[in-house]
Amino acid sequence: MKTILLFLIIWITCCPCFSQEPPTVRDALTAIGQKTYLKALEILKGDLESLAETNPGILEDELVLHRARALFLSGDFTKAVEVCDDLLKRFPESRGRPKVNFLKAQSLAGSRKFEEALGI
Repeated sequence: MKTILLFLIIWITCCPCFSQEPPTVRDALTAIGQKTYLKALEILKGDLESLAETNPGILEDELVLHRARALFLSGDFTKAVEVCDDLLKRFPESRGRPKVNFLKAQSLAGSRKFEEALGI
């Protein structure tokens, strides 16, 4: 009985599924690079403000841009446009504004809304 209890204690403390660190921005970017967009979106779907706070040097608007990029690369163009619009509304002074506009135009083109894409 003691052996089993000792085994369980060691297993719980050493098993990565029990002691896993929360995902980071680096994990999301790695997932995008590995073309596992759903994994990246899972990391980037939550509270991006707190994720930005726990990752020094990363701004919240950058995280929203990464979310839009992952949506675009996964083929969810409509949602990518929505996220780009939200980013432009919430962060009008963002340094990433040109990238957001370009990504929005690409997403609109992916949705076959070519005239609207040309208007950006």
